[in-house]
Amino acid sequence: MLLGLLLPLVCRWTGAQPLPVSGRLGRKISAAIGMTEIVLLRAEDQTLTPLATGEITLATLLAADGFLVVPPDVEGFAAGETITACRLAPLIAS
Repeated sequence: MLLGLLLPLVCRWTGAQPLPVSGRLGRKISAAIGMTEIVLLRAEDQTLTPLATGEITLATLLAADGFLVVPPDVEGFAAGETITACRLAPLIAS
């Protein structure tokens, strides 16, 4: 919830710009229709590997390089599909 709601507000207030990271999904992402999901991702070469969906632990947050907000009208993304996510590092450091 923090990533999806508060981070965009902080970026707006501070003028920070989220940097995108693009790549192919290493595994599929499944999401429930009607629910907005936040997925933590790890970037490895040109592949984005999902670490956690929904419930985020401190360990997965520390291991993540970026996040993706899956809108409520999307069921998920197939493995190998190219997606664009938001990097965590510049947002947390700024």
